[in-house]
Amino acid sequence: MTERGDGLQRVDHGFGPLYDDASRILFLGTMASPASRSQGFFYMHPRNRFWPVMEALFADPGDPTDHVGTSVPSRRAFALRHHIALWDAIESCDIRNASDASIRNVVPSDLAPIITGSRVSHIPALRLACFTVFPVLCAWSVRPVTNGCAGCRDRRRTHGCAAGRQRTADHHMRCVGLRPASSTTGVR
Repeated sequence: MTERGDGLQRVDHGFGPLYDDASRILFLGTMASPASRSQGFFYMHPRNRFWPVMEALFADPGDPTDHVGTSVPSRRAFALRHHIALWDAIESCDIRNASDASIRNVVPSDLAPIITGSRVSHIPALRLACFTVFPVLCAWSVRPVTNGCAGCRDRRRTHGCAAGRQRTADHHMRCVGLRPASSTTGVR
């Protein structure tokens, strides 16, 4: 992290995405807050409402042990148990504290490994800013991906994709029902 004269700091995300091959929903934020960067995990500021909302939405009411908790390991386990992936659209940027409005000089995160290495089919934006900048930041990778994808393996008869053929990340995102973001609204 480097301080600039205009109050902005150059920050790197500092930790990687959370997902596994069973993840189905990707909560995509903008950039990790200072509290999250210091603890190396998502939404760690004590007043952030993300984890209480996740518990209200996903916890099994019949299982008294299905709680988010306050530690990184308990939150990580809760997310993976409920097939939740977490990542941010920005890998590094200039930012003032945790203000999305101050973000400048962005380096995008690469979403292709999450999309191709999981069963993610839904990406709700946690902040409008994420999808407002997403088309600019995260234009889908065109690097080849081999061995098919979760979408291809699950649906190859309906769209004609043969698993194992070389495809781009764009193809795999389309296989799981994702579309490029619109350049005007950011969401399609």
